[in-house]
Amino acid sequence: MLKRLLPCSVATLLAAASASGQCAPRWQPGAAFASHINGNVAALLPWDPDGAGPQPSVLVVAGSFTMIGTTSIHRLALWNGSSWSPLGTPLPFTPACLAVFQGDLIAAGHLNGPPGAISAIARWDGSAWQPMGAGFNDSVLALQVVGNQLFAGGFFSASGALPLSRVAVWDGGKWANVGGGVTAGQAFPSVNALANYNGHLIAGGFFSAAGGAPASHIARWDGQQWHALGAGVAPSVMALGTFAGDLIAAGSFDTAGGAPASRIARWDGLAWSPIGGGMNQSVAALTIAGDRLVAAGFFNTAGGIAARRVATWDGVAWSGLGSGMLSSFGPEAANVKALASFHGEIIAGGFFTSAGGEPSMNAARWSCDCYANCDGSSTAPTLNINDFVCFLGLFAAGDLAANCDGSFTTPMLTVNDFTCFLNKFAAGCE
Repeated sequence: MLKRLLPCSVATLLAAASASGQCAPRWQPGAAFASHINGNVAALLPWDPDGAGPQPSVLVVAGSFTMIGTTSIHRLALWNGSSWSPLGTPLPFTPACLAVFQGDLIAAGHLNGPPGAISAIARWDGSAWQPMGAGFNDSVLALQVVGNQLFAGGFFSASGALPLSRVAVWDGGKWANVGGGVTAGQAFPSVNALANYNGHLIAGGFFSAAGGAPASHIARWDGQQWHALGAGVAPSVMALGTFAGDLIAAGSFDTAGGAPASRIARWDGLAWSPIGGGMNQSVAALTIAGDRLVAAGFFNTAGGIAARRVATWDGVAWSGLGSGMLSSFGPEAANVKALASFHGEIIAGGFFTSAGGEPSMNAARWSCDCYANCDGSSTAPTLNINDFVCFLGLFAAGDLAANCDGSFTTPMLTVNDFTCFLNKFAAGCE
């Protein structure tokens, strides 16, 4: 809760702020970033639309939302570091995963009805969304580029008239089989995650065989055939990544290589090993931030310490990121299903209403940004009268960056935002 300020002069506030040190990383208030994304965020991906051209990179955010703040944006949005924008007309499916292939943005996900011209997957050609062959007859949960090939994994069993088994490769004009795919006996198999490990495709999910050979929920495709990774994991993989030269698998499993491993484990090419005691509940997303592995999901502890939905691994121990995520819908309702590193920040997406105690709806930023440093100055004193001028300008223009208190009700900008800004200014950047 914001502390109340006694009446004081701007000069007093300036003096207090300039005495503060540099800020430590924290979950930033969602006002300027995700004050109100009205649906789940399922996927995040940094993307440079023109490659080596002059345009800056953007963060692609995808999910089930239809509004960001007061702007109508359906299912997929671009964040350029200061504002949101849509990309073409709304996708005819709910995106669950993203990739960049040969410079083009690829989005795939869940069908919202019978298969159509664009079925569960689409390619952005620079001006419009285009189909990719016949698409798929069911959900796509993962995309991965390996060399010059694009792979897709999910629940699907066909592309048009071509039978498939949960994994496929794009040949430039149509989707093709990948060594017979994966199966799960009498159960319903899925490929939930894909990764590139040492130039080979890794598939993880819920399955007991790959290419007809036993493989416990994770397998490697060498371009010709599938291989098991030791004894695999059990019961299911939800996320894959790489860290310090090892393959990282995460999910709902409690064993890896036949030994205890709580929801996360590493494969060094020969054997599985646990990572620092793991988590108490499922891990759904992984990314790298600097020299740390970042994991997120449904857990409350990592390595036995408090870590609410997000944690980092430095090679020795797990650490929580602030007080983590909460949801106003209930103490256990919050989850994080997507992670990305963007412009030096950790971005988390999922289903939550606050991060680190700051209002932030379904997406949040972990960084050293200081809200009171409105003009973004880096010279001392960082906080000065220009920040008041900047904030007043944003408020007058109706810019949601001035929604300091992160309110979700109309009108979003009120006198409470002035009080909030003054409190943050007085607290300084530390």
